[in-house]
Amino acid sequence: AADPSSVSALAEAMAPAMRAPGIVFLSGGLGAGKTHWTRALLRALGETAPVPSPTFPLAQTYHPSGGVVHHLDFYRLSPGEWREAGLDEFLNDSDSLRIVEWPERADGLPRPDLLMQFEFTPKSGRKISFAPQSAIGEKWIQALA
Repeated sequence: AADPSSVSALAEAMAPAMRAPGIVFLSGGLGAGKTHWTRALLRALGETAPVPSPTFPLAQTYHPSGGVVHHLDFYRLSPGEWREAGLDEFLNDSDSLRIVEWPERADGLPRPDLLMQFEFTPKSGRKISFAPQSAIGEKWIQALA
């Protein structure tokens, strides 16, 4: 059972490897820990600015330690709206780390390097599973070994 502090510890463990560009998809229900994980990752990467949920602005950009991280949230969008909203500009920024919450609400997204599934149940707490989709994703997961 992953409580909030272990979700933070997971993000901190992954952070050193996640300085390279890539795309992470975070899936899971409301309150499952997606934004919490992202906030902890950004802190571990050196971000000092507030890290609010991007549900309403749809996208937030950060520059921790000289890198670029785009945090996107598709919760309020219908499948094709992400393009109309200009979010393809963020997703096509191949020099950045792109973190996408609610990717299942969009269609035609670029292939992620890593899929992370967040589950929350009152009995067992949080469970996070990983599915690397590329060599970059594999490298990120190996950092946890």
